[in-house]
Amino acid sequence: MGRYVGRCIEGLLLQTRPVDEMIVVNDGSTDNTAEVASRYPVRIISHAHNRGLAATRNTGVRAATHEYVASIDADCVPRKNWLETLMASVQDLEVAGAGGKLVEVNRMSLPDRWRCLHIPQDLGDHLIRDAPFLSGHNTVYKKAALENVGLYNEKLLTNFEDLQISEKLRSKGFSLIYDPRAVVEHIRTDTIHSISRTWWRHHFYGVHNDISIRSTFGEVLKLVLREWPFLIRLDVRSHQRDCALISTVAIVYSVIADLKHLIKCHGQPKLYPEHTECREP
Repeated sequence: MGRYVGRCIEGLLLQTRPVDEMIVVNDGSTDNTAEVASRYPVRIISHAHNRGLAATRNTGVRAATHEYVASIDADCVPRKNWLETLMASVQDLEVAGAGGKLVEVNRMSLPDRWRCLHIPQDLGDHLIRDAPFLSGHNTVYKKAALENVGLYNEKLLTNFEDLQISEKLRSKGFSLIYDPRAVVEHIRTDTIHSISRTWWRHHFYGVHNDISIRSTFGEVLKLVLREWPFLIRLDVRSHQRDCALISTVAIVYSVIADLKHLIKCHGQPKLYPEHTECREP
């Protein structure tokens, strides 16, 4: 994330509602993320090794010293009124958090067009006052509300942490607000390999089910017989037939990744076991 984090921080420094403190959590990265971040007025907290997405979010929440905790992914650049808009949404007592809209900036290459088509990451163009969930890429939460539900589940290494924290907050009677006026620009670029890996992480069955021979082959059948035709139909209906190549590669990648997980993690409990041999291939 070293190639993105500088632009993200610069966007935060230009907010109409000034940021009270800025914390960069470096999750054991092996690139120049920490070196780039150190050029800016931020506090850097580094994990000794990669601990995963939920643990990274928890580190930031625990380190925050204010009542509200804003979170943004390193490959997102907020527009100037992003923080001001979300802060206005979380003032009601029953509201635990608010999230904004993600706009894809890079749409020219085939992998980037495929990401825009098949991995949308927002809830549309209309305000939702009781949103079912908030995507983790840009949010503001009340710190006390997150602490009330026990923070993020650190077994969730790469995904689903945002869905689960939303479910936990709503189960406690809190409301969530989605406000599309709070915009972040997604500056990520992908390769065929990276987008196939991302799609698999978004759909990995092992987050919800025990990893067994039966569940794995059931997932493989679902990928081949249901997900693949669905992806291809969307490519055709969207007049982007060339995206069918990546749809096919993504399915093949997911089948192989699921089989690798079966070999490594057969019989292990659901929700990403913490021992390292069951991390993603």
